[in-house]
Amino acid sequence: MDTQNKWPLYIAIGLPVLFVVGLIGAVYIPQLFTKPAQYDFVYITRNLSEPYGQTYTIEQGKIVKQYLPPPVDYKLSEVKDYRSVLLESIYIYDVETDKSRELTLEEAQVLTIDQNPKSPDGYIFKSGQNSGGVVTDIFGGNRDYSASYLKNGFYSKRIYLTQEKSSRNYYGYGPGDFIGWVIK
Repeated sequence: MDTQNKWPLYIAIGLPVLFVVGLIGAVYIPQLFTKPAQYDFVYITRNLSEPYGQTYTIEQGKIVKQYLPPPVDYKLSEVKDYRSVLLESIYIYDVETDKSRELTLEEAQVLTIDQNPKSPDGYIFKSGQNSGGVVTDIFGGNRDYSASYLKNGFYSKRIYLTQEKSSRNYYGYGPGDFIGWVIK
């Protein structure tokens, strides 16, 4: 067999090999050129069992407590003191250790929070959607809508937020709501 007749064989073997090498490169190359996240972030978990109570907001870069009174049509005989009902818990996610810890209101109020969706180092917090990258974008895959990710360009890193005290997980909407980046 001369080399002219072997071209279909070379193509039949070479194309799948090139395809696999290309996929491996698409998955691993973004990790090589992306710096690790530098900024921690704050998030809250919600208690959806009560439509009233204590919640949090950001004012001038600081976390502030607010109270949501019961709705007007709510059964007044079932209303507890709405100022004592804790609707949300505050957590900080440490990007160096990949761990969350609950904060007291006093600890949280010391932090300076930037509510910009993009951190100063270029990361974005994504929750409740697939951020698996090129392979799952092309071929689909196991989509976990309660998952959370830190994403920077083509690089995506799955993170695990605390799920205790969060009734949101029961409904499948994700473990926490992003509040903002901690400015050092």
